[in-house]
Amino acid sequence: MLEGRRRSGRLAVKVFRLYAYRGGQYSRRLFHLSTELRGALSVLAERSRMPSPRCGHVFFRAAAAGLPSDHGHLTG
Repeated sequence: MLEGRRRSGRLAVKVFRLYAYRGGQYSRRLFHLSTELRGALSVLAERSRMPSPRCGHVFFRAAAAGLPSDHGHLTG
């Protein structure tokens, strides 16, 4: 199954390059498509980011993992 996907992916890249190098209408369409795809992927990447953990979350996870909690020097 994986080899079939690789073969299909290689073929898709070859077709993409063929139309890109061909120029004219095909080249303009591919440029527009790549611009739209880049924008869509950027939006998806922004939406999928998890918020950064706060200090308390980090210490909670450390305690849950059984790590020592010698962070007292940070509070004074």
